[in-house]
Amino acid sequence: MYTASFTAFHTLISRRVENCRLSSFCRKSHIEKLTDCDAYFEHAGEYYFERSPVIFEYIVDFFVTGKLHRPMDICPIRLRYELDYWRIPVHFLSPCCMLEENNNLNKRRSEMINHDSSCPPSSFEKVWMGPMRLNLYRLLENPRSSFGAKVVSIVSAFFVLLSLLGLILSSMPELQDENKEPHQVLHWLEMCCMAYFTLEYLARFIVNPKKSKFVRSPLNVIDVLTILPFAIETFNELQWMKNFRGAMLVVRVMRLARVARIFKLARYSTGLRAFGETMKKSAAELSMLGMFLITGELQLSIMHSKKGDARFGTRFFVPSGLISLARTGCFWLNPFERCSCCP
Repeated sequence: MYTASFTAFHTLISRRVENCRLSSFCRKSHIEKLTDCDAYFEHAGEYYFERSPVIFEYIVDFFVTGKLHRPMDICPIRLRYELDYWRIPVHFLSPCCMLEENNNLNKRRSEMINHDSSCPPSSFEKVWMGPMRLNLYRLLENPRSSFGAKVVSIVSAFFVLLSLLGLILSSMPELQDENKEPHQVLHWLEMCCMAYFTLEYLARFIVNPKKSKFVRSPLNVIDVLTILPFAIETFNELQWMKNFRGAMLVVRVMRLARVARIFKLARYSTGLRAFGETMKKSAAELSMLGMFLITGELQLSIMHSKKGDARFGTRFFVPSGLISLARTGCFWLNPFERCSCCP
């Protein structure tokens, strides 16, 4: 009776998952089983595995019913380790548990967005000085990999904020000279920041094993757009560059691209990267919301332009009505003029 029951259970296990640990264990000899299990009770003829009995209960239920669920009080990562031990693929999990399990694993790896996923450690195995480049890559790209990486990320974020502060101060008339150029101190501040950004970009480019993917990254494109105007303006005083006035005007306009450095902070902030992913996933809903807002603004601005203001006998254009809907003020007729009752 025991032999028949064991044979039936062995057949059932093999039908569910052919190469799982229990199926392979049943086909082994007694000597091989002793090396595969954790203990053997000779008086009872039982093999013992030092594993979680709570999770194994659900595994046995899977072999019997064909439906694999997980206990809600067990960490999904712990369940994953147990399934790997018994050689049961994760895709056998039922949809109700598979989604929750994947979500928890994604939360665990959310801090690694755009870091190890783009350049896993295996990418450094066949490159020159791979181990050292891997350590430098983690130091420069993954702020949570070590204490030194946190220090580097803090210094980089400080230079980003310092550069933005210099850009803001350089637009103030009080900090400009007679030629409408920024003060010399702000100029040297910008040079120090750009020198750091240039060295940082070159270092990250050298240690990265996937250089084509590195160059196409949006954040790295922003780095180039902020460094390039600085490099061109550095040679602005050369004689042969003075003949390209139109080109230099374009370069000065490109200086405004320094505002895009604020996006560099996304490299050092998990929250900003998560916010960017949320915006990307919600693009359709945000577009629909914008369409509703524009529809309401158009309708109300048309009504406003046709009706006008009965107190002053004025009428408005639709564009001025659109702008006025988004502005607040004391009896403003439009953003560019005030009514006669305002001081």
